[in-house]
Amino acid sequence: MNIKILVVEDDAAITHLLDVSLTLDYYEVITATNGKDADFQIRSKAPDIILLDLGLPDIDGLELIKMIRQTFDIPIIVISARLDEQTIVEALDNGANDYMTKPFNVDELRARIRVVQRLENMQNQKEIVFKNGPLVVSYQSKTAQIDDQMLNLTPHEFTLLELLCRHVGKVLTYDTILKAIYGYVNQSEMPSLRVHMTSLRNKLSQAHPESKQLIITRPRIGYQMQYWQ
Repeated sequence: MNIKILVVEDDAAITHLLDVSLTLDYYEVITATNGKDADFQIRSKAPDIILLDLGLPDIDGLELIKMIRQTFDIPIIVISARLDEQTIVEALDNGANDYMTKPFNVDELRARIRVVQRLENMQNQKEIVFKNGPLVVSYQSKTAQIDDQMLNLTPHEFTLLELLCRHVGKVLTYDTILKAIYGYVNQSEMPSLRVHMTSLRNKLSQAHPESKQLIITRPRIGYQMQYWQ
């Protein structure tokens, strides 16, 4: 059965581009031009992935993300012309899995879709729980907690934490981490990666002051999760 992708976009040219490109990759493409139509398609067609423009005629895409997240866990990739950091952070905090800016590269989009698919496929696997000192991470339910205190992580923060947990004790290069999170290696994403890492470390330390030392920086190389001492 083909993966169903819902494209929520009011620009006909972009919708056509995505429809043709993704259909060639054997995805089943569903389209919607506004928030109301998107809600109908989600409930009636049950898409596997949503590609969402923020500038919709009847609702701000940031609000639509929150509405979707109230009921559905469908992966959402935002594709928007909004470049400001505040909007990107808000979209991710509201529950978007990824954020791309227009104009976008179709091959890059394909890579990001594959990353989302791989993460979703993990949910169909047997529950795996990682423990390192007070840190407990469930890969399937995408939750993390310290001393029984649940951490409120964004999708990218959890992906980053999961990657480090799966390779505990190993130094992961920046390129390895960038590819795992974004599906490709682009040094322009380094500032975004550092923001995610800073936020993740802060959330760890707020839950348990000593846990911030779990993730260390290897200058000019990457990051490493250490075993709890």
